[in-house]
Amino acid sequence: MQDIQSCLDCPVYKANRGDEIQDLSEAFDFMAVTLKGYIEEIREAERLRSKQEQLLRTILNVTPDLVSLQDKELTYRAVNKAFCAYFKRTEDEILGRSDFDLLTPPQADSNYHEDMQILKTQKHLSKEIRVPGKQGMRWFHILKVPVYDGEKVEGLLLTARDITVIKQYQEQLIHSQKMEDLGRLAGGVAHEVNTPLGIILGYAQLILEDLAEQEHVDQLEEDIRIIERQAKICRKIVSDLLGFSRSTESTMGEMDLNETLVEVTSLVGHTFGLNRVKIVQDLDLDIPPIEGDRERLKQVWMNLLNNAFDAIGQDGYIIIQTKLCSHRRRVVVTIADTGPGISSRDMNKIFDPFFTTKSVGKGTGLGLSVSFGIIKDHNGRISAFSPVPPEFQKRGDHSLIATGTGTVFLIELPLWQEELPEDVCDAAKSLVADFSTEQP
Repeated sequence: MQDIQSCLDCPVYKANRGDEIQDLSEAFDFMAVTLKGYIEEIREAERLRSKQEQLLRTILNVTPDLVSLQDKELTYRAVNKAFCAYFKRTEDEILGRSDFDLLTPPQADSNYHEDMQILKTQKHLSKEIRVPGKQGMRWFHILKVPVYDGEKVEGLLLTARDITVIKQYQEQLIHSQKMEDLGRLAGGVAHEVNTPLGIILGYAQLILEDLAEQEHVDQLEEDIRIIERQAKICRKIVSDLLGFSRSTESTMGEMDLNETLVEVTSLVGHTFGLNRVKIVQDLDLDIPPIEGDRERLKQVWMNLLNNAFDAIGQDGYIIIQTKLCSHRRRVVVTIADTGPGISSRDMNKIFDPFFTTKSVGKGTGLGLSVSFGIIKDHNGRISAFSPVPPEFQKRGDHSLIATGTGTVFLIELPLWQEELPEDVCDAAKSLVADFSTEQP
């Protein structure tokens, strides 16, 4: 024991032991500094990750597209605000659930098999779908992409973009092209028919003049007058065809749009009033002059007002509104009625030549076709919507407003020396919103 104690008390041992403790202490200090640096790096990385996550969530939440992330079992793990708003549920009510909790059984079953096929084949899917609703169809562009963790598929990312407005303008473009082709055909036919028709009418009138000098020809005279009347009807149809095909001369010049509407309204106001159909005008007085053909645009207003009156019959309202768009590049005219409205199956055909829902003898089916041609000749657009949104009917004495769903025609015309913008005007946006549904 004395030997051990003497070794411990040895100055050399004490010196070496002091050096070891010093080295160990310095090593611990270095480790502490290093660990502190690592902790700071981890905290900074966590702050950066949190910031990036918040930025990504902000981006996803402000986008109008529906975005969702599902795992391999097709359970929802992440959704954005637009997705929640579409299904009218909170994020907590969606996360951890599947399509069988959100959709109808047939829709959920169809989605399940489609999504499992994507996960199995590892191929993305892009498609357009129509979602029916109480107020019309809503179009979506759907993109489904498999999500990878390394080389393994771990889930499914979905984005859905509302393309209803784009689809409507595509349909309008196709319809416009179809109308242009029909217009050329109608113009050619009208010119060919016009000459023999004029000869028939001329000879019928000459025969009537000769018969006027003779006696006991009552039956023959009546027969010839029938020929004359029917020939005049045909001539009116030919005139409408030429108007539809824009084969007649147009007198374009500076004009007051509101003034043409007031003139037409004053012509029909009294007649409509006899059937208790009231015309309400809400005209924007700040609308500047536009370039147009006064008489041809008055023909459009007359066609639309007569159609509205025929639809209402009696006891109702026709609401005429004009408005200057926010960018001051176009004027918007809306003519709404409180009639029975137009069925969805007829809506796509109302501008077709000779299409009419009126009884035989009440119309040729060319009024809206001619109006379409005139508006297009003015570099404008005309659209129809049914039923009419409530704000178009909240006018005047509500006790007289009919219970029908109504129709609204929306006409866009460029201002003087301006081109009609391609984007959707504010009025059309509000109408499209009214005719879009929020639930599948």
